[in-house]
Amino acid sequence: PPFGFPQKLQEAVLKGKPQIQGRPGAELSPIDWDALRTSLEAKHKRKMSEQNLVSSVMYPKVFDEYLHFIRDFGEVTDLPTALYFTGMDPGEEVALTHAGREIKIKYVASSNLREDGTKDVFFEVMGLPRTVTVVDKNAVSSVKKNVRADEDNVKHIGAPMPGNVLEYKVKKGDKVKKGDPLVALTAMKMETLVTAAVEGVVAEICLTDGDTMEAGDLLVRME
Repeated sequence: PPFGFPQKLQEAVLKGKPQIQGRPGAELSPIDWDALRTSLEAKHKRKMSEQNLVSSVMYPKVFDEYLHFIRDFGEVTDLPTALYFTGMDPGEEVALTHAGREIKIKYVASSNLREDGTKDVFFEVMGLPRTVTVVDKNAVSSVKKNVRADEDNVKHIGAPMPGNVLEYKVKKGDKVKKGDPLVALTAMKMETLVTAAVEGVVAEICLTDGDTMEAGDLLVRME
């Protein structure tokens, strides 16, 4: 407000912390925009606009989550706002423009909820039937879910595929080198051996032999 906030309000908010005099941004360290662009493009495997760079500087975590969302689900900028937040009703149809072409999508129905919190969604794209399996977020709180690996953390070893844990090859506290076997997985009667991506110490065994996992579930946490 004009002439600043009242002194008592300032004291209540700051709680003894020093005031910032002048424009807050003036005290920030200079940003190497070229280096930031190179880093982000290497990390996310896509070109970065100036808007992307500024968004990353101001909201780094949110920006990373946004790009991960786009990677998994594609661009959603053409979706009407109401549909993005509330979804579609059975029989409802929406027209989107993609690559210069109008595409009509009609929501038909969804299946009953499975024990793992997923359900099938049935819809039509340009009159052709399609089905996808999705996680029902309304039921997630009542369904046991494994911890997910942080894709940006090389010491989080995630499952490369859905299946079951066959046998852990290490235990908590073991020292491992890059390439050492960590856990054997099985899926469709085929075995896969997951190895250490970096050298370190096993900090946590996140599942147990025989557990069911999805791709991306955290198997081993290293430190």
